[in-house]
Amino acid sequence: FQAAEVERSVQQQQLQELQEAAEVEKVSRQQLQEAMEAAKVETASMEQRLQESEVDSQAKAIQQQQQLQELQQTLESTQAEAAALQEQLQQLEQVQDSLQAAEADNASLKTELRRLQEAAEAETATQQEQQKQELQQLEEALESVQTENVALRKQLEEQQEVFQAAEVERSVQQQQLQELQEAAEVEK
Repeated sequence: FQAAEVERSVQQQQLQELQEAAEVEKVSRQQLQEAMEAAKVETASMEQRLQESEVDSQAKAIQQQQQLQELQQTLESTQAEAAALQEQLQQLEQVQDSLQAAEADNASLKTELRRLQEAAEAETATQQEQQKQELQQLEEALESVQTENVALRKQLEEQQEVFQAAEVERSVQQQQLQELQEAAEVEK
């Protein structure tokens, strides 16, 4: 009887241990199931974030492409303006050359006028009359040249003002272009 009682006690102990192990296994399975559910939720969230990231990346790529196109257009416009400024500068140089030539003609006419005046004083009355006519013609020519000089000088000043204004505008556009390029590079 004692041996049977001991055997029963041992079996009772083993049964209790098996029940406890089964309970632990049940809890472990439940935790595993919860972990799997959490992993599914996290996976879905990650997939959604990935899709959003791809959409955002595509939008940024399109925006950067547009900015690059705008930069290219700005650069082309700036180059065209630079060419126009260069042409204006050449025109200014031509006007300056014309003005210098006119001033040289003016000096030559003044010299000739003084020579004729001195010669007229030494000539006879008839010769003086002829010299007076020549003097009058020279004076008219001198006045015409002086008038032309004034017009040329005014034209030169106006073109210089236009050139300076265009140069300031080109400098501002060049600065804006550089800032856009730097912003595009940072965005890239």
